[in-house]
Formats: sequence, structure tokens, C-alpha cells
Amino acid sequence: MFDKYGLEATHNSFGFMHTLSPMGKAFIEYSSQTLEKPLLDIGCAFGVTTLPCLENGAKVVACDIEQSHLDELKRRAPLQHHENLTLQLGRFPEEMDFAEGSFSGIFISHVLPFLSEQELKDGFQKISKWLAPGGKLFLLCYSPFHKTMSDFIPTYLERIKTTKTFAGLVDNKRDYESNEIVNDDLPDRLMLFDVPTVEHLFELAGLDTELCEHIGGVENGVPEIFCLDGREWVGAIGVKPQA
Repeated sequence: MFDKYGLEATHNSFGFMHTLSPMGKAFIEYSSQTLEKPLLDIGCAFGVTTLPCLENGAKVVACDIEQSHLDELKRRAPLQHHENLTLQLGRFPEEMDFAEGSFSGIFISHVLPFLSEQELKDGFQKISKWLAPGGKLFLLCYSPFHKTMSDFIPTYLERIKTTKTFAGLVDNKRDYESNEIVNDDLPDRLMLFDVPTVEHLFELAGLDTELCEHIGGVENGVPEIFCLDGREWVGAIGVKPQA
């Protein structure tokens, strides 16, 4: 279903489903472990990460803002895995809630850039609550060092001289973005992430940082048309401390 760029357009103009990234692969590898609780895939789209986790025998709650994405995911999932698949419609974070300690792991890829600063803070508090002690959050976000947003980089670099977090806020991507591929497939307002911002959100949520770094290049799944200098994405793993 992926096009020549390694992208599958979503149905609601909230970006794309990408081929597997290093963080997606890490989450899938994590799913192969003996886990006490199910996994949560936030912004699952058509299941690029959910489906391999099901193949590993994991139970997965797959959430998305678009019902047609969930319908397509179920269609793509082999029948023998349906009993381990729970589908939930809702926007993260305000339309989602689960009991404390519900999940052994959570994956959220290319969802956070569409949230406001307050939504991010609220969302990380929820994620921390939902994770069981010792559970892990795997995330992937767009960074300012993305070819389609390269005109924004000077603004970002100027901002980080005076602010340590949330310097990647773009009020209107059309002021900077120059790639017609994403003109109509991303919202105009975006939060582009850097390492200090992710580490700040982990700290606010009480998560220990296992990994937080830039990821990029075609060898790591970034479509060539988006590649700039190897820092196109920020990937991170946060761990909820044991009680």
C-alpha cells in the first residue's frame, strides 16, 4: 500500500503512515517479550506497527482518530489475531482514557506534532498513568531538521537561544514549507520536536529516559524526499520506574 516514497496517505489529512522506523522496530521487538499487560498503539493508522505485534502474540489496543483507519486495520489483520486486537476510536489525549497501569508498552509515532503544548503535557501525564511500573513508552516525532520545513530552521535556531523547550512550534507551516507533497496532508499548525523538549516531557511525566536522539536518513526509513542531514526525526524510549 506504500507509494514510491514509502508513504501511505491517511484519510483525514493528518500525515502519512510510514514504513517501519527504528522506533517501530524496537516496539515490535519489545512485543515479542513475555509481557504481563497489553500494548497500546496511539495513532495506529492502518497497522504498520500493530500487525507485527499481533504476529508476535501480543495483545494490542489500537487507537486512531479516524474510524476508517481502524476498519482497514481490522481488514488487514489475519482472523486468528482478532481476539488479541482491540480497536478504539478517539483523539489523544482528551478522548482517551484507561485504568492506571493498563499497559506494558505504548507506541506513539508522528502524532505528537499535531498537539498543543498543554495537550502534550496532559498527554504525557496520561501515558505515565496508563503504563504499568517498568513499562515503556516508544515515540517518534518530526524534528525541525526535515527537508520540507528547512526554511523554518533559522527561526528554530534563533528561538533555542532563549528557550529550552517547545522551540519548534510552527503556527503556520505554509510560511515555511515548500514541498507540495505535504501541502494538504498535514495540519498548518505543527510542533516540531527536539531532544530537550522530549526529555522535558519525560521529566514532567516521571519517566526515566532510556533513549532520546535524532534519527534520520533513508536507511532508517525516512523517505528520501524528506531527508536533510540525518536529524529528520526524534526517537525516544521512556521507562516508568518500578514502584
